[in-house]
Amino acid sequence: MRHPDKVDALILYGTFALGRERRGDARSQRKGEALRTLMQLSWNEENAAIQQLWSARFIPGASLEQLRSFNDLQRTAAGADAVSESLDICHRIDITVRASQVDVATLVMHSRNDATVPLEAGYLVATLILGAEFLLLESNNHILLAKEPAWATFLSAVDDFLKPHSIEVLRTVEYLSARERELLRLIASGLDNAAISRRLFISPNTVRNHITHMFGKLGVSNRAQAIVLARDAGIGGR
Repeated sequence: MRHPDKVDALILYGTFALGRERRGDARSQRKGEALRTLMQLSWNEENAAIQQLWSARFIPGASLEQLRSFNDLQRTAAGADAVSESLDICHRIDITVRASQVDVATLVMHSRNDATVPLEAGYLVATLILGAEFLLLESNNHILLAKEPAWATFLSAVDDFLKPHSIEVLRTVEYLSARERELLRLIASGLDNAAISRRLFISPNTVRNHITHMFGKLGVSNRAQAIVLARDAGIGGR
């Protein structure tokens, strides 16, 4: 909504517009508060039972090795205070009004038995965004696992949803000359004008003029936008 010129499509997975404290479910709210308190007090402890309580909510179908890896990642990524603050924000969030103002093609996906974010929360997001598609994934996991069929369904849905946008990007790039495509590739690879000038044996002024003309064809106004478009079209490094 802040940058409509930068967003052509939106994919939302396992998310919500209303936090626990805004859903009118007293039992769920008490569970959330208890979990936050427990995590804050024991986040840095080597307590397998508490770590299991946390990680099993996200990936109940995971192996012990995957659970341990997830626990290590979580504790490396954030300390107890940051986790507590994050949970507090998530529990209190209410973006229902803002969500109803989203005006781009949107795909909402949610696991049927997600223990972290209830399915009803995902349904609400899909109903708030006008014209949003909803895909129910047959999974118990909030974080999908590669071994389950839902993961393949997820990937296929993303590809199908984004395909029209990808085709449009490719058509736009087709209007470029060979020289302009090379310039776009070099820009997407992170080279500045001086480096491009040396690479192509042309003057910096010529580089600048070519880039200005190319940006006009692509309908972009800066290098950042050009890089995103180039990488969507499979041009340049990541």
